Amino acid sequence: MEAALAYGSYMVALGGMVKFFDQRIFPITAFLPEDLYRQLTGFLLVTLYLSFGWSYSDMAQSLTWPMIAMTVAWVGLCWCLISRHLGHPEAPEHTLGWLGNHLLLSGSFFLLFWAQSTIPQLLQGSYSWG
Repeated sequence: MEAALAYGSYMVALGGMVKFFDQRIFPITAFLPEDLYRQLTGFLLVTLYLSFGWSYSDMAQSLTWPMIAMTVAWVGLCWCLISRHLGHPEAPEHTLGWLGNHLLLSGSFFLLFWAQSTIPQLLQGSYSWG
């Protein structure tokens, strides 16, 4: 289950970085034209989700089927909420914020998976790190 710890930590860290670079917190993208901003955001999303998919394929080997089903349901729910939000007129101003929130919550979701399987072993003294 160390893979869930690594994957969850990875997602939380990237979610925090995205939230930091969100144009409402740190105006790094405020000087970009709108069409270039959309291309940059799209490239960022594609790159992040391809790397997450690759990491998830490694982690999925250590997960049970109910955990895999829950993660697929979680991602589906998140994408449903995000697509619903993108229909709002002010959505382009909040795209990175939504992405950051999704990554933070998804990372927390995987960290809870890790904690759920690890804490009983830690309490029994039978868990070995690495």
